[in-house]
Amino acid sequence: MSPQLKAGIESNVANKIVFGLNLDEARDMAKYTLEINKEDFYSLPPFWAYIRTEISPNTYRWLIGKTYPPKPKIRDSRTPYLNSLTKYGQDSSTLEAEFESYAFVKPVSKDNNPPQQLTDFGRKKRSNRSSNRVDEENPSAPDK
Repeated sequence: MSPQLKAGIESNVANKIVFGLNLDEARDMAKYTLEINKEDFYSLPPFWAYIRTEISPNTYRWLIGKTYPPKPKIRDSRTPYLNSLTKYGQDSSTLEAEFESYAFVKPVSKDNNPPQQLTDFGRKKRSNRSSNRVDEENPSAPDK
């Protein structure tokens, strides 16, 4: 991150959660606190974190906390997808055929008007207005 981005984040963030850092990151983080040194940030065990939070109005303290590793999978993540697919899914060839029948239906004209052309859409070209004004000008009138 750029120094400007880091400074912007630091000035706008009140609460922080810091997990294990490498030595350079730990040194940078330790610059912002008097309570914790770089070795503390660097030596955090896995799933442990330092948390800076508001204890009372406008009073922030660093706490140490332990998180728990993710629980082992209790089921295959594909099961809900497959259940939904078997219950609500349709054959893709059927869907494509329905799409073509809806998308490419040619409207039947009840009145005997010819079908619209692509040139019938959009703006219509106007006449040249400056040529119309020439007729309106009176050359015998003096300039004011």
